[in-house]
Amino acid sequence: MSPGLGGWRTGWLRRGRPGPVFTWRRDRSWARVAAWALGAVVLVFFCLFLGLFSVQLGDLADQRLAFAFLLPMFLAIVFLLFISPRGLLVGILLIRAGTNQVLFEGAQFAGMGGLGGMLNLAVIVLTLAFVAQDPKRVPRPVWMVWVPFVVMQFGGLIHSPDLMPSVRNALANLSSTMLFIAAFYFVDDLKSLHRMLKLLVWCAVPVVGVGIWTVATGQTAGALDDPTSSSAGRYAGPFNHPNIMAFYLVLMIGVVLYLWKATQATSQLLTRMFHVSFMLVMFGLLLATKTRSAWVAAFMMVAMYGVFVERRFLVYLVLAMVAAMAVPEVRERVLALGEGNEVVQYARLNSFAWRKVLWESALTWMGKAQYLAGYGYGSFMKLSTIFFPLAGGREWGAHSVLVQAFFELGVLGLLAWTWLYGRLFMMFSGLWRCSRPLAITAMGQVAMYYVVSASDNMLGYLVFNWYYWFALGAMLRFMLVWQADPVRAGQPVQPVAAAVRRRPVLLQAWRPVRPR
Repeated sequence: MSPGLGGWRTGWLRRGRPGPVFTWRRDRSWARVAAWALGAVVLVFFCLFLGLFSVQLGDLADQRLAFAFLLPMFLAIVFLLFISPRGLLVGILLIRAGTNQVLFEGAQFAGMGGLGGMLNLAVIVLTLAFVAQDPKRVPRPVWMVWVPFVVMQFGGLIHSPDLMPSVRNALANLSSTMLFIAAFYFVDDLKSLHRMLKLLVWCAVPVVGVGIWTVATGQTAGALDDPTSSSAGRYAGPFNHPNIMAFYLVLMIGVVLYLWKATQATSQLLTRMFHVSFMLVMFGLLLATKTRSAWVAAFMMVAMYGVFVERRFLVYLVLAMVAAMAVPEVRERVLALGEGNEVVQYARLNSFAWRKVLWESALTWMGKAQYLAGYGYGSFMKLSTIFFPLAGGREWGAHSVLVQAFFELGVLGLLAWTWLYGRLFMMFSGLWRCSRPLAITAMGQVAMYYVVSASDNMLGYLVFNWYYWFALGAMLRFMLVWQADPVRAGQPVQPVAAAVRRRPVLLQAWRPVRPR
């Protein structure tokens, strides 16, 4: 055989000298040479980029210590992406919430994002890799829950008046959707569902720890430059707004409450004591956030447990309300809704009255031609300085996802948002025969999110949305597995009362007669 590129192997072996034992075929040899050359060029440019970036990063680290973690975090994500994608996603969940204020909020470039944007892209890439490996694991009806709103969001970017910030916000919301899908690749039965919910609880431990430390040291959220109400005395923990902390705590209270009830018969005494004490601490931190809508959501969740699971929870709820109203700051926060409801000169509006002025100004200013598709994604904040008389030259969020969806995406966007939660609520109703506590947790979280979306910027609470949608995705995956095979899912069918099993009279009359 010729010793050229067409066939090396025999020439080297005849002379008895060590050499390459692979064979390059003539029709592919130059393609391989080109591929290796291209890879070498990419590697060289990558090394140059890392070198230059490291020099710039050193200067930035002198200003903010958080920038020193940017390059190590990037390299860790790249390597773990190839070594263990599932482990990478679990690691991202473990560190994201507890280190939000110290690490991620401090490492941001003006107008570009930072570590948080890097993790958003990593979550999107990871989920797409999971889907490419096993696309049938997520059924088509699950995709159709999200597709209308995601399409409307990215379609609204076409005529957005503030494109780059809107693109970043759209990608951030897409990362929440991807976490909902990614949860399908971590749950196969009841045991794995509990494992993922326990993972979320461990993610909440540093958040609660930072919250306790801020309360103990008196580090409130500070003045948020909000003309409607002062944020003094409100605690945000590791987040940049008390509302994010509040809704995060409501989610984790629901998860811990379900784990406590679901594993009460099999768990050890220390585990049950941890569940109860951890919930009590989170309830205390929830009061410290002074977020009234989150208080209402927590009240609704515990009330549903009391009505459908254990009646004693209603007694606990009444006692907790009496104890909470005995706290002067909580009582003042509740009674503040009765003051400042009239718009007069030099009068100070309460937060809800201020929101109503904002919504009325936006909807009155909105032209009828934009009712169908809106002004474009991200247009509310950009145009708020024009239509809002109390703006004071500052851009304001809508403080209502429903108003924001209608203003930015029109009726189509509002319908897509409503379809998302309505469809999920109907899907989770299938859990009622499987596990009543799990059904209440899932359905209650969906209803809570949609209700509080009417008066808050829920789309802007990225960290909360991550854990919220991952939890709902895990629950929905378990429900689909259980509906396909209850034995495999590890949760038997709950016995149904005879009155429920009996077919109604009208259905009995129309039941088809089988031929003998």
